Amino acid sequence: MKWIGNFDMSLSDITSVVAGTGLSGGGTTGAVTLNVDASIPEITTLAGLSTIGAQSGDLGIESFTKLDIDRTAAHGNAGVESITALHVDFDRTVPTSGTHAHRDLGIDLDVTSASLGTSSLKGIDIDVVGATSGTSTATGIEIDVSGADTNNGIHVLCEGEQLRLSHNANDYATFTVADTGDLTIATVGDGTTDSDLTLDADGDVLLKTATGFCRLTSTATSSTSVGAKINLISDDGGALGDDHMIGKIGFQAAEDGSSTIRQGAAIKAFADAAWSSTENGTRLEFHTMDADNVAELSLTLDSDLLATFAGAVTVTGALTCTTDLATDQQKHLAWFELSGFSTGDGTNYDISANLDDTKAPFEHDISTGSAGTTAITVQDIIRSGGTVMPRAGTVKRWTGWATTAGSSTSNIALFKITPTRNNNSNVAPVLIQNFSYTALGNAKAEDFDETSFTDADLAAGDIIVTGVKCENAKATYFSSTIEIEWD
Repeated sequence: MKWIGNFDMSLSDITSVVAGTGLSGGGTTGAVTLNVDASIPEITTLAGLSTIGAQSGDLGIESFTKLDIDRTAAHGNAGVESITALHVDFDRTVPTSGTHAHRDLGIDLDVTSASLGTSSLKGIDIDVVGATSGTSTATGIEIDVSGADTNNGIHVLCEGEQLRLSHNANDYATFTVADTGDLTIATVGDGTTDSDLTLDADGDVLLKTATGFCRLTSTATSSTSVGAKINLISDDGGALGDDHMIGKIGFQAAEDGSSTIRQGAAIKAFADAAWSSTENGTRLEFHTMDADNVAELSLTLDSDLLATFAGAVTVTGALTCTTDLATDQQKHLAWFELSGFSTGDGTNYDISANLDDTKAPFEHDISTGSAGTTAITVQDIIRSGGTVMPRAGTVKRWTGWATTAGSSTSNIALFKITPTRNNNSNVAPVLIQNFSYTALGNAKAEDFDETSFTDADLAAGDIIVTGVKCENAKATYFSSTIEIEWD
């Protein structure tokens, strides 16, 4: 049956009423009466009926009504069919004048029911049952809403559970909006905790909060292995490759008023080797940002329990080691005092006098030439009382004080000498660093603090000596300390 209604005042009158099965009476003119046979509870046919009820009134049906449309196999065998059991077609043409408000409803269904027993109420009960005898698609409800300034597909007003999606009576999900606007999505299953919530997006999943706060709460009984958890999982169906990223947590913000998003920091996990059933090595990298969008790797924690800082490390509290640091990971410093005096000849450097001199090793009177690097005998080297290096290292700092008579240029220098066992050849000193200054007089001290050196490398067995060059007949005195970092 197709029932078409509109507000066109030119609707025609009923032209005929034909009594169908279970009815008697009918007619083509005047008042018509249809009588339902007492033995048949349903009207099966109203042939030729074009209008029921008045346009401005209600149509009252005081008995149960059933619309029963059946198509037999013969109907299907006859050819293609498109059957609509009930079609409500309501059309309103745009008025030519006025601004009257119109509130139109295609179907307005009101169900009010009360009972003293255990009852249930349903506004609409829809059963759509397809078959796999051919190829078909069954759809319970298809809603197409468009064309308005505001289009709403479904509007549900309910003080309780607004939507329930069920697979069966024991496995379902609910959507509930509270009077505060809070939305709760709940899953229920017939198992203990087997009803997951999966977001399978063909793109990104965006969470936008007005407060910038997301909370993950675990309601499971707490234990050493239970708590709120977040897992970042990489699974493309194959084993993870060496140096492939496992996951990342990024910290980002806008750098301007146009929502240009930049990353300020990130924590990334990478495979330290190709993964397999026997290998799952992983390293964790901490990245920070410097200057204009320049990413920097600040810290790496690798699969060998090694923490590598890209820059300096500042420890404001106590640093406690449960095991001793490996020797090659330690920075060992040593300090040696170097002092002396010399009366200059105005041209040459002098190193300390032989140890058999009563003023040795402080007095410097053994010449090593104008540059201080003229080769000297093994005797002068050994008798100088120089400082022998017990192991290889690097000169890191040389600091001290000096006085020189007069006002000319004076020089205090560090040299290293490398003798050879069982060899009597002369050996030339090698300059480590020279400090040059203008004399302030023997009553005023000059300070020096050298941290950059001409040649800072020292080998085990090297002998360190000091040299002095100053104005002829002028005396220079100095006291200093040298700092060495062992390799």
